[in-house]
Amino acid sequence: MFLEPETLDGNTIYMNGFSTSLPVEVQQKAINTVRGLEKQY
Repeated sequence: MFLEPETLDGNTIYMNGFSTSLPVEVQQKAINTVRGLEKQY
């Protein structure tokens, strides 16, 4: 997985390698299992 800024001046990050069609709540829990992203959302 790579975290990439979507724009030069924005604060939106694209999670390359994290594609899923699961519900948002499930995606948030999955993101929180990644070291360094435990407190996101």
